Amino acid sequence: MGAADKWLLPLVSVSFVSLLLFLSALSGFSASSSLFARLPPPSYVRRGAAAPPSFAYLLAGGKGDGRKLLRLLLAVYHPRNHYLLHLSADAPDSERVELAAAVSRAAPAVRAFGNVDVRGFGNQLVGAIGFS
Repeated sequence: MGAADKWLLPLVSVSFVSLLLFLSALSGFSASSSLFARLPPPSYVRRGAAAPPSFAYLLAGGKGDGRKLLRLLLAVYHPRNHYLLHLSADAPDSERVELAAAVSRAAPAVRAFGNVDVRGFGNQLVGAIGFS
């Protein structure tokens, strides 16, 4: 048995083990990528009525700010958000009622999603728009 024959068996054994490790690593990567491929994309995870809101807004103003609050609400409105509109104590109750009615008329989606409340002085609910 010569010097070349002495190294042949260890060389073939190491090559075989290396090939097995390489193939198992490839199959492990493909298995893990197929696992992640079956998961739904993140955009589909939190949809529907039971999904939590993206943001909750408190929009507050004083006497004469009803129209400004309505414009601000329409600028930031999204169906998954929740909004609380509040007019301070110096605003008359008629302005609060007018704001609640204007919000309901201006944005039909508000009635559909029921995610806007108008609160008045002393935290009484003036209008829960969209709720029955």
